[in-house]
Amino acid sequence: MEKKFDVIIIGGGPNGLLAGAYLARAGQKVLVLEKRYEMGGGLATEEVSAAGFYHNTHAIYMLMTDYAPAYKDLELEEKYSLKHLYPPLQIAMPLKDGKWVGIYNDIEKTCQSFAKFSQKDADSYRDLSNKYQVWMDDFLGPYTYVQPRATLEIAAQMDALEMGREMAELAEMTPAEMVQEWFSDPYVQGLMINAICFWGLDPTQSGLGYLVPLYLNRTSNYKICETGSHALTQALIKNIWENKGVLLTSQDVKRIIVENGEAKGVEMADGTV
Repeated sequence: MEKKFDVIIIGGGPNGLLAGAYLARAGQKVLVLEKRYEMGGGLATEEVSAAGFYHNTHAIYMLMTDYAPAYKDLELEEKYSLKHLYPPLQIAMPLKDGKWVGIYNDIEKTCQSFAKFSQKDADSYRDLSNKYQVWMDDFLGPYTYVQPRATLEIAAQMDALEMGREMAELAEMTPAEMVQEWFSDPYVQGLMINAICFWGLDPTQSGLGYLVPLYLNRTSNYKICETGSHALTQALIKNIWENKGVLLTSQDVKRIIVENGEAKGVEMADGTV
């Protein structure tokens, strides 16, 4: 194997594979090194419990397939047959008395579920969902995938918009306070605080104004890869291969070779450079 490359990526997880796919597509000679026996990192589907039963052992939900540029840029669905399942019932919370409350990918069905406990909460969910879908389309979704800009520049731009001023007001509240203001029924409140904070938000922390609308919107947009999360790994691997990239697994990196402050190469544990 040739030992010279334009770019060496250490780690064949989703970020490493995505970077490698874009760079290889741009004409760079790319090498991806992965310590484990297969690529994918958290995008893993493995036979860990019993023969014939495969589990997504880390990444399960694909939250941003409708906004992430890589899906279109790399033609992951069109060219590599990557398919997603979009379950009608997204989240359900069963109760001790046999009742349950849930979030669907259809706003009106969610409202019907909430209305069993509170019509006011159903109406509130409908209004919030419609408002935050506009926020997602106009700002939150696209802005997730652009280069960072100066905080003051963003603040000045957002302050000129009604949406931006509303986000600033939300930033003064905690997720728990928002949920308590929006919803009255304790079961609906419990479902929503869990759904909004599922990805690590602290219910008692303020300053999260833009994340709560984003996560509320995503609670009805969970998708999963058909045949398992590893299907996304395979699509990225094929993309790199087709652009003449090289991927090596079971690679033990000893050190990054640095000369005059610049990374110049990688030395492996077996002495290969």
